[in-house]
Amino acid sequence: MLDINVVEVFEAKNNGTEVHSVNDSLLQKLRLLEELDEVQKNSICNIIDTDIANKRLKEAMSITI
Repeated sequence: MLDINVVEVFEAKNNGTEVHSVNDSLLQKLRLLEELDEVQKNSICNIIDTDIANKRLKEAMSITI
């Protein structure tokens, strides 16, 4: 995993940048993710990666048809 706090990426207050759209529910989940052990974090990341790959594959398939 990256050695950064995921929540900090989304919190405008921490880095002085403007965030146009922050989903509070997602932000809360990211905060809770930081409390999980590395195995659990990796499992969740694998699920997310698989879903993103499936979405991209479906999009690619719909473009070529």
